[in-house]
Amino acid sequence: MTKTITISGIEQKEGKYSIKDEKGVYYSFFSDWKGVATDPYNEFKGLNVQIGDTWAIEYEEKPNPKNEKYPYKNIRHFTRPTKAEALSTDPLPNGGSKLDQKEQRIEKMFDEKQDNIKWLNALNNAILLVANGKADKEDLVKTANWLYKLEPNREEV
Repeated sequence: MTKTITISGIEQKEGKYSIKDEKGVYYSFFSDWKGVATDPYNEFKGLNVQIGDTWAIEYEEKPNPKNEKYPYKNIRHFTRPTKAEALSTDPLPNGGSKLDQKEQRIEKMFDEKQDNIKWLNALNNAILLVANGKADKEDLVKTANWLYKLEPNREEV
C-alpha cells in the first residue's frame, strides 16, 4: 500500500523505528536485518526525514497477533510526495488543510520574529538613552519595556 503522511512523531528503540502520522497512526521499520541496513533505514537517514515533513510511504500491513484491531504497518520505502499530494487539501483532524497549517506556522514564526526584532530595537534604544544620559542605568529594563510597548504613529504619505 502507498500513503502520503505528515510525520508527527519519530521513536527509536532497540533498532526499531516507529513513525507516527498526523492522525496518530504508527508505521515502523527496523534499522537492520541480520547485520545489514534495511532499505527504509537507508532512505530514512539519506532523505533526512524529520517531524513535520510530508512523505509518501510504501508499507505492508500484517496481522498483529496481540491485537487484531491494530495491524502492523511495516514501511518498505520512503519517497518524496508529488506536489499535489504534499499540498493536499484533505481535511486534517484538528481542522484546516495541510497548506493552511503550513501558512499558519509560517505566519506564527514571522510574528515571533517581528516581536523579537521589536524587543531588540527597544533594548538598543534604551541603551542609547542611558549612554547619552537621558535615562538612568537602573531603569534600563523599564525603559526598554516602555519603548517596546509603544506603537509607531504611521501617517499615510
